[in-house]
Amino acid sequence: MEKKLVIRVVALAMILVAVATGAATAAETAAEPASDEGAMISPTKEFPRALGVFGSSMNGGGLSYQSWNSDLGFAVAAGAFAIPASGLQFGENTASTDVMNYGYNIEANLLYRLFASNFWNWLSGDLLVYASVAYKGAQTADYIYDPDKDETTDDSYYREGTLEQSVAAGLGIGYEIVLFRHFSLPLQFGYQVEWPFLLDFCFSGGLRYRFR
Repeated sequence: MEKKLVIRVVALAMILVAVATGAATAAETAAEPASDEGAMISPTKEFPRALGVFGSSMNGGGLSYQSWNSDLGFAVAAGAFAIPASGLQFGENTASTDVMNYGYNIEANLLYRLFASNFWNWLSGDLLVYASVAYKGAQTADYIYDPDKDETTDDSYYREGTLEQSVAAGLGIGYEIVLFRHFSLPLQFGYQVEWPFLLDFCFSGGLRYRFR
């Protein structure tokens, strides 16, 4: 479920980039890149705060808030889900609604801007590095089939599974694309170590709206 969420967020971001780029190109074919002397201020400085969604291939995703103070930034994302076990399988004897599948995650990122670019008045981007910490937990319901139960009409049921929790830390690079001064598409790539021990490549993406 977590990887599907990330794929959907990244796919949505790519679609929005393509649509916005095509529309802006048609409307502003005569626009010239800003010169270094008269370059516009970076949208992440003009509109330092942002709200939206953000997802990671290893941590999950959810609602997100970001804030910049000069070249130093901070972002947090948090999400959760809860699904009754009876919603996972259809049938007459599939069991108790008292047993739930649930999960939650929270991720914090410390950001440092390395370079800001204003390509046109509708397209900007910031190169950055990040350090992240994350915590997540998930519990799945176990499906039990027991034909030897006394209740012959109810020989299958669900019971609570094991709650699995982990903490993680990561480092990497990122690029934040900003369209029309407000629509932010953050992309991050790096390595993350997770306890119980796991080291893997991690990518993240999202969609936020920038404001003062």
